Amino acid sequence: MAWSELGTVQDCLDCKPPFSFYFDLIAARWKTPGGNPNPLHRICTLARKQGAHWLVIESALPRPEIQEDIEALDQVFGGGGAAEAVAISFLCCEERPNDINVVSESDFLGQVVFINYRQPEHVEFTHSYVYEAVLTAPCLPGMPRKELLNNFICSDGKFPVAVGGRQFDVQGIYYCQQNSVTHVCAHASLRMGLNTVLNGAHVTNAWINDFIKVTPPIAVGLSLQNIHDVLESHAIRPMITNCDNLSPSVYLSVLASIVESGFGALLVFTTGTTAGN
Repeated sequence: MAWSELGTVQDCLDCKPPFSFYFDLIAARWKTPGGNPNPLHRICTLARKQGAHWLVIESALPRPEIQEDIEALDQVFGGGGAAEAVAISFLCCEERPNDINVVSESDFLGQVVFINYRQPEHVEFTHSYVYEAVLTAPCLPGMPRKELLNNFICSDGKFPVAVGGRQFDVQGIYYCQQNSVTHVCAHASLRMGLNTVLNGAHVTNAWINDFIKVTPPIAVGLSLQNIHDVLESHAIRPMITNCDNLSPSVYLSVLASIVESGFGALLVFTTGTTAGN
């Protein structure tokens, strides 16, 4: 049974203070009770810090990769669920952007797309997560990019982002959140790293599962070999350091030295071998 598409009314909101990103946006549109909206909170905080004045809200359901992600989630629950995908773009232009085509590239701060999914025969939504976000490098309003203190960006990339039928070419960073059913933290880490550093790449959760031959639901995280194989498939030859027998002070120093060298790094760890650990 196919899942049902839930519509999103297109809107343009003035988000200058006293607009509350929590009460006026997140509380109304992040629809899963008990879900983890913290990543969306952080994205909104970054947008406000950079001087966001307007929010453009659209449905992201027409995008094939969004349909693919929802379809995989719906299949786990037997089909027949319902979902919406909300795209929110942040703009810092002073005037209301009635015509998106006259908005300058420098006024575009980024976009977040999140999915709200409801399992079949459920009244409330059961899964909400950030499918992806593309954000310009943090900076204060009026300052050159990359000059916001206390932020470290190892690498950024160029992304095409569609808003109101127009494409913005954004130099920025890529973020995504796992839904813990069809993709877990390793998927998110791989997508964030690969989509940022590889020009033109658009690695999806479904592609990763197909490549490593994993069928959701995913009960455990991806193996180190899975991660290695995905990276190597994109012509990246990862160097693996086994930290099992190193003290925390040593392996954190190793990780810091890799990050500060300009190379991407992933810290792979387990939190225990039995329930409750």
